[in-house]
Amino acid sequence: SIDVDDDNDGLIELHSLAELNMMRFNTNGSSLKPDADTDGSSEGCSYINDLGDVNEWCFGYELVADVDFDTNGNGEIDQGDEFCNYSEERGVCEGWDPIGHLFQAVFNGNGHTIRNLYIDHPGAPYTGFFYRTNYRTLSDVLFTGPLTSVTGGGYTGIVAGDLGDRAVVSGVVVEGTVIGTGNSSGFSTVGGIAGVLHSATVKDSIVSVEIIGQSFDNGYSTVGGIAGTIWSDSVIENTVITGTVDGYNAGGVIGYFRDFGIIRNTVSAASVTGINTAGGMVGVMVYDTTIENSMALGAVNGTAAETEAGGLVGAFSLDVWLSPFTLVELPHNYWATDTTGQSQLFGIDLTLYDRAQIRVVSSSYGATLDQLECPTHASAAYCLLRTRLYLNWDESLWDFGSSDDLPGLIINGTVYRPIQTMDDSFDIIEG
Repeated sequence: SIDVDDDNDGLIELHSLAELNMMRFNTNGSSLKPDADTDGSSEGCSYINDLGDVNEWCFGYELVADVDFDTNGNGEIDQGDEFCNYSEERGVCEGWDPIGHLFQAVFNGNGHTIRNLYIDHPGAPYTGFFYRTNYRTLSDVLFTGPLTSVTGGGYTGIVAGDLGDRAVVSGVVVEGTVIGTGNSSGFSTVGGIAGVLHSATVKDSIVSVEIIGQSFDNGYSTVGGIAGTIWSDSVIENTVITGTVDGYNAGGVIGYFRDFGIIRNTVSAASVTGINTAGGMVGVMVYDTTIENSMALGAVNGTAAETEAGGLVGAFSLDVWLSPFTLVELPHNYWATDTTGQSQLFGIDLTLYDRAQIRVVSSSYGATLDQLECPTHASAAYCLLRTRLYLNWDESLWDFGSSDDLPGLIINGTVYRPIQTMDDSFDIIEG
C-alpha cells in the first residue's frame, strides 16, 4: 500500500480533489479510504506525540496542493466539472456533498487554497464544506474563487454547517456567498464560517462574504459574518469581517449571541441589513455574553420603521427565564457613528423594568471615522473629548499606524487594516 503520511506527522496528505473527497469515508482521519467499502491505508502513520510516545495511527488530514472545483477551467460549475453532481430533477449542478455527518479529524490546509467551492442544497439541514464537525482543529486554508457559493437550508456556512464541542477554526480565510433558504420549519441560521457555533472557537481568521438569510411560513433567519448563532462558551477572537450581511436578525459578526459567548479583538466592517434587528457586531445579544476590544464600521440599516438597529447591538433579548438577573458586558468597544449611520450602541433603550432583569455593563463609545483614525496608540486621550479611545487595547495585537489610519489587527505577524473605499464600504489591506 502507498505511504499516506510521508512526513510522519500523523496527518494524511491530500494531493487532489479526489483525495479530498476520500475524507468522507473515514471521518476520524485514521486512514485513507478510496471508497466506503474498501479498507483504508494507514501506511506511514507512525508519529511521535508531544509526550515522546510513538503512535501507529493518523488523526487527520493535510492539504499539500491547491485544488479547484472548476475542474474544466471554463469559469462556471457545469456538467463538465468533476463534482457537478447534476440533479436531473432540478436541472442544476448541486455541487460538493458536505463531508461527514460528524467530522472528527484534524484538517490542516498548510496555507493552500480550495477554489470555487460550490454547493447548492436548498432546504438541507446542515451545509458547508463539512456537514458538522467537533473536537478537532481546522486550520490554515483559504476558501476563495469567483464561483465560491454555498446554499443550504437550516445551518449554513462555507466551512461547516455546525461547529461544536471544542472545535477550533484557526488561520482560515473565507471569500464567497452564503445563502440560507430555510429548513423544513422555515428557519435559517447563516454565517461566513459556520451556521452555528456551540462550545467552539474561531480565531485568527479573515472573512469577506455576502450573507443572505431567507425564511418562509412563520420562520426567520439569524445571520452573521462569522456565524448565524453561537452559544455555550463559544469564542470569536482576532477576526476581521467585510462584505454584506442581510437577514431577519443580522449582525456583522453574529446574528444571535447567547450563553457565555465572547467576541474580542474583532473588526466588523461588513454592511448589515436586518428586518427585526441589525447591529454592527451582533443582531440579538442575550444573557452572560461579552464583546470586548472590538470595532464596528460598516453601514447598519433596518428595513422597517420598527427594526431595532444599533452601532454595536441591534437588541438585547429579555428571555431571562433561563437565567434571570444576568450580565451583558461591553468593555472598550467602538463604532463609527457616521459610517454605521447609528448614534446609539443598541436599538431601543431598556426600560427600568428591563434593566432590573438584565444588567448591561458598557464602556463602549461611538465616534466619527476621523476620530477613530486619529489615535496612534492605545488609550489615546487627545482625539475624543472626555473619552480615551482604544482603552487598554493590546498593542501586540493592534497596529495603530498613523493618525490617518484605523487600527489594524495583527494576525500571525501580518497587519490587516480596514480602509474605506470610494463607495463608502470597507476593504481590508495587508501590511
